[in-house]
Amino acid sequence: MNFTFEEYNDGYTIYAGGIQINQRNKFEKALLESKKIAQKAVEENVELIAIRNTLLETQHQLELQLRKLSRKESFQRELSKVLSHDLQEPLRKINLFSSRLLENEDLNHETDLGRGLLKISRFVEQVRHLLEKLEQYNGLEGKALEHVPVNIEEAVLKAKMDCGLSSEKVNIVFENHLEPDKKFLSDNRLVLILFRELLVHAFSYHKNDDYTSKIKISVDTITENVFTELKDAYKYEECLRIVFEDNSNQKYIPSTSIFDLFWKLDAEDTELRFGLAYCKRIVQLLDGNITTATNKKQSLKFIITLPFK
Repeated sequence: MNFTFEEYNDGYTIYAGGIQINQRNKFEKALLESKKIAQKAVEENVELIAIRNTLLETQHQLELQLRKLSRKESFQRELSKVLSHDLQEPLRKINLFSSRLLENEDLNHETDLGRGLLKISRFVEQVRHLLEKLEQYNGLEGKALEHVPVNIEEAVLKAKMDCGLSSEKVNIVFENHLEPDKKFLSDNRLVLILFRELLVHAFSYHKNDDYTSKIKISVDTITENVFTELKDAYKYEECLRIVFEDNSNQKYIPSTSIFDLFWKLDAEDTELRFGLAYCKRIVQLLDGNITTATNKKQSLKFIITLPFK
């Protein structure tokens, strides 16, 4: 019971109010429950505000990434135009001009002028080849990946045939194969290009002699952490491992330079060649990794890991 006392000149009044005990407990319980609900709503509102702020920040970062991607695509389009036309056209004209001069019956190829024009023609062809490779490299990301079942042995033999390499020049030995129950899904077009580039690279060391390049290829599976960029993040999945061993490049000393855009066989080599940056970019597009290693015989190994899609 609650009482209130009010006094007047001619008397006083007493006000009394009460509630049954069971009703009071119910009322107080309802008040406490309402208080909890209100507190929870406040807490959830704080969480929602934090989530909203996080989403806004993520949206801002996404916008920045999209801008970078748009600039990159615009740059690639411009670069493709430069490589395919702006740089090729002057080279074509130079080559045409020197060829016309060489066709002149009064010009002796044994003269200084004749030898100079021949050197210019060879140089122009070399530069045009490098520009074509650059254009191909720049256009790697132009097509969407199509994941289909890929047989590594068939892909290697197809790449060898595409390169026009005979068994007398390149001997390929498959040391082991993927288990029959394992299905490797990847982009067949990129896998073919990858093996073409590796075979051409191996053959380039001895293309002018009778040496037979011997290639050993082994295929198995390995478990790797799929998080390569994030620190302290771990998720292990089974990957395909391809070991491409080449015994033809005895002069090679392993370094990261082999994956540069341009490289030379050795210090005495005068020809600038397109490097294995092409191979590295292909492997990256396939979400894989490529490294090099050597053994006691000085043969070079390319170790390629690719995910099972």
